[in-house]
Amino acid sequence: MLQPKRVFAIRLLFFGLGVSPIHAQQIGIQWEFNQDGDAEGWEAFHSLDDLRVENGVLSAAVTGDFPQLTGPSFSLDARSFGFLEIRLMAEGATDAIVQWKPDSLLWGFQKFAVQGDSAFHTYYVPVFKSDAWRGHILGITRLTLTAKAGAHIAIDYIRIEHLGPHVAIASFKPLRTVLKSGHPIPVETVVGNFGDTAGPVAVDFILPESFSLQNGPLHLDLGTLSVDETDTLQWLVACQTPGDYQIHLRLSSSDSDSVTAVLPARITDRYWRQEKFFLSAWSPPCAWDPPPLQPSHFDYYHQANFDLVLWVVPTIEGVNMTRQFDMQCLLNVGGLVGGDPYLRDPKADVAPDIAPLLPHLDPVIQQFQGDSTVTGYFITDEPHVNTYANLGKVVAYLREKDPTRLSFINLYPGEANQPAHGADTYNEYIEQFLDTVKPEILSYDRYIFFKDHDGGSYFSNLSTIRKWALRYDIPFCNIIQAIGTDCCNLNWRTPTEAEHRWLVYSSLAYGAKGIIWFHWDGSWGVTGSPERDQIAASIKKLNTEIKSIGPEMLKLKSIRVYHTRGTGPSVLPADDPLIRSVSPEADLVLGIFKNKKNQDYLLVMNKDYTRESTTTLTLRVSVDSLRVFDVFENGWKTLPHENTTEGARFEVTLRAGGGKLIALGKAISAGVKSRRPVPVEMNLWPNYPNPFNSGTTIPFQISGKARVSLEIYNLFGQKITALVSKELTSGRYRAIWDGTDDRGNPAASGVYLVRLVCGKEVKSEKILFLK
Repeated sequence: MLQPKRVFAIRLLFFGLGVSPIHAQQIGIQWEFNQDGDAEGWEAFHSLDDLRVENGVLSAAVTGDFPQLTGPSFSLDARSFGFLEIRLMAEGATDAIVQWKPDSLLWGFQKFAVQGDSAFHTYYVPVFKSDAWRGHILGITRLTLTAKAGAHIAIDYIRIEHLGPHVAIASFKPLRTVLKSGHPIPVETVVGNFGDTAGPVAVDFILPESFSLQNGPLHLDLGTLSVDETDTLQWLVACQTPGDYQIHLRLSSSDSDSVTAVLPARITDRYWRQEKFFLSAWSPPCAWDPPPLQPSHFDYYHQANFDLVLWVVPTIEGVNMTRQFDMQCLLNVGGLVGGDPYLRDPKADVAPDIAPLLPHLDPVIQQFQGDSTVTGYFITDEPHVNTYANLGKVVAYLREKDPTRLSFINLYPGEANQPAHGADTYNEYIEQFLDTVKPEILSYDRYIFFKDHDGGSYFSNLSTIRKWALRYDIPFCNIIQAIGTDCCNLNWRTPTEAEHRWLVYSSLAYGAKGIIWFHWDGSWGVTGSPERDQIAASIKKLNTEIKSIGPEMLKLKSIRVYHTRGTGPSVLPADDPLIRSVSPEADLVLGIFKNKKNQDYLLVMNKDYTRESTTTLTLRVSVDSLRVFDVFENGWKTLPHENTTEGARFEVTLRAGGGKLIALGKAISAGVKSRRPVPVEMNLWPNYPNPFNSGTTIPFQISGKARVSLEIYNLFGQKITALVSKELTSGRYRAIWDGTDDRGNPAASGVYLVRLVCGKEVKSEKILFLK
């Protein structure tokens, strides 16, 4: 589906997408290096040796940090030629800087990202966007690379040119990490005009024969795109037959050549399935430090109600010990393929290639294949983005050899500074991880209970992880703080049982499908703490609750999360389609969920970990029943409620830091019926709010008893969901749409049609949904 247009900068064009470059309309000046021995005025300036031109390529050896070339003098009108195109191979480099001398300023420069492998890549650098690209350009004074000594650089050509309309595909990817046969697969692309002149763009989406298109057009005219304007488009496809396929995308413009991209699609029917709530602890009861196996630690771990050991050393002794205590485990295989320099913290800008080490995994895979004690593989903790290519190779290798087992990697928290994880932003850190590594589960850690204060950004980090987990339809784990310690100047306090409970139920309210306690073992862990018994008793009690409520949470999909206090987008809005109000004094987190039958659930969590809270909540609909899950009796119980003119009202009492899962019964009205006079005609009024991003109210009226349907359609005529389908009497009604389809999946942003049918009468209204 076509999404609303938005403008943003693409830092690097044509990066790894198989995009065919568009020919320039006009070249101002060029250096092609077609004559052996002729560098065409280019010289080594710094940290370069053996500069030569052979076989149409300018090349040099790097002798130190930040090697630089300098170019010849020339005179070129900056208004007429706004791009530098360079075809370049720069081993080990991550960035390059082009610096020029205009006649009106001292100098100007532009930085661009490069791919540091041993292949040639073409880069289009929009120098016209710099304020210093003006007047006449008198020369390229420096071309600087971030390559290191011992590397090799080569340039096929350098051109300064006018491109005109320059349509390009900035990204083309599935919003899934594993493409499962028979499952809907969203495919998204960002396309745009990155030239210096506006131009028309058309898009063709080309599927293999085995694929079916479930949503979105195969051909779409985007109209005229301005310079730097982009569109995000999304399709929904499916394939029943496992195998390797290619999805093609083609952009066409009347003013330029076509651009194509190819998306490899491996469809599989063998993959890891989460069958139970992920409950474990960091680190395991057996570590690398001797003695590696201690039955007393395994027993202590088991007695605390854990049933999954996060990792054990991949030996038969470790797996047998796990089995002896009736638990399952992940095997720590990171050390078999190079450990931290390859998987976590490379010593150079580019991690060494892990491919030659991958066969080291084979003996472990073969030894434990079919062993039900082994759930999967632990690979690494808190990796730098420079290791993502290696991590992706490890995950792909394990998935090829042992597809039904989990590959587990834990990420940095959002508070980690940029040099630690290597990405410009935390969102980029996660998105690159999903696109490159393709994990089956997201996991991260954040610890906030200090001796003199509570740390911030806990909920914003939860929200970010939840967002990406929903976008890619994978579960996520929250690693929560079990202990206090002075180790490493952390200054953590030991959480109370109520604070432990607060961490558990806040995670559940945001839709976590796994909880890992940090830190179980080691000199500063639970087993070495003076407060060992207090911590273990608290964890044991809460693990019992998690194992009780966990199977229920696995059935549910997180739809929305609200706070009842504070400011910002996470605060419960006045127009939420499900919840009308809560007690004014309440300080809650409200997690709204749906099951596969589109039935509603609430997880209500007390944000105050110092005292119990009793709160009254009012829904917008009347319901035939309410049930609350009892974690102590491991079952559902009736929750008393009253249906009022405003909707169902009920009271809930929550322990300090605790939460309760509530199942809403069948709605017994489409909305609140008005006491106004009987209307004389059918009508459908505009929804409010419009546009909306969480929920919208759709008012309508009918003039007599009739069968009524109120449905949501996209602009291609496909039905998204039915809000009303029943016989109603004359009156005014309100229906609520929460932006999901009839299976509970979030709809894409865009324009939709509300269609009201009453007998032979039909009315429709347009609404705009923005995520």
